[in-house]
Amino acid sequence: MLASRDLFIAKGDVPKFWQWISYPNSRFPEAAEFRAVLGFEIRGKINSGILSSGTKYAAYLVFTPKSRTKGFQYRLAEAWIIIGQETNQQIVCIDPDEEQRQRCQTVPSFTFFMQPISLVIRRVDNMTTKSNRKYPKLRGDGWMEVELGEFFVMEKQDRDVKMILKEFKGRFWNWKCRLIIQVIEIRPRAT
Repeated sequence: MLASRDLFIAKGDVPKFWQWISYPNSRFPEAAEFRAVLGFEIRGKINSGILSSGTKYAAYLVFTPKSRTKGFQYRLAEAWIIIGQETNQQIVCIDPDEEQRQRCQTVPSFTFFMQPISLVIRRVDNMTTKSNRKYPKLRGDGWMEVELGEFFVMEKQDRDVKMILKEFKGRFWNWKCRLIIQVIEIRPRAT
């Protein structure tokens, strides 16, 4: 596991954007909370030498939304797992209710300079189809997790495994707040 303090969080050292809090049922003394951010980027890195060789792993962002979490609706993010020259990229959603929203077929609208504009989920090639998206799931410990990707550790490997989660840069960025990041957890993939 990579605790939130072990992660690179863009502007994580700026108190008006992020704060470090203690949170009940957290495995670590501190967790990172979005205070008010427009875009976000979270990175983690471990050495594959500490993992079992010949094993497939998956990395998960473990988080929880606080009451009145805002700004994650209809927002997608890109996740990458990079080990050596191999890259696994996928689209993830952090909003726990997004999968339900996608079933509704309604897209919110707002007025911008007196002209109606529909918010549209950005399409990136074929990666954003529903079948390729990863949605958050509730864990037994009360936290939520979303899969960032998977990777395979070969025999006698000693390379960095990089995990990146970054919001799509789009024309309509919005403020996000009150989401708590606990860890990036790496665990063997069930076969």
